[in-house]
Amino acid sequence: MSRSHRLLIIIPLVLACGGGGSSSSGVGKKTHVDRVRPAGLSAEGGVGVGDAGLAELLVDHWDWVLRSSPVWATTMGDHRFDRQLADNSQMGIQATRAKRRIFLTRAKQMSGKGLS
Repeated sequence: MSRSHRLLIIIPLVLACGGGGSSSSGVGKKTHVDRVRPAGLSAEGGVGVGDAGLAELLVDHWDWVLRSSPVWATTMGDHRFDRQLADNSQMGIQATRAKRRIFLTRAKQMSGKGLS
């Protein structure tokens, strides 16, 4: 299995186990989305990751996973997408494949230096 494929498998696992830290100290008014999103599922999915590029990839991938699987996101405690259902149409499936290819390309572009 290539390194890129391993990264795409590991990313959701790392995020699922990762940072249960508190959310940022919101400067300004918090939105409804901020109030209902648990800290462990927020954009802090990259907390504790030393490489900024990998942290950004992890956060982006995790957010996309939750957005594309709204029922699962709700089950996980993220209520941002409570009024949505996954797009299982042919176009939705094609969009999912395209997005996965984008994440794979981003993972392949990472140098790997500083990653253990």
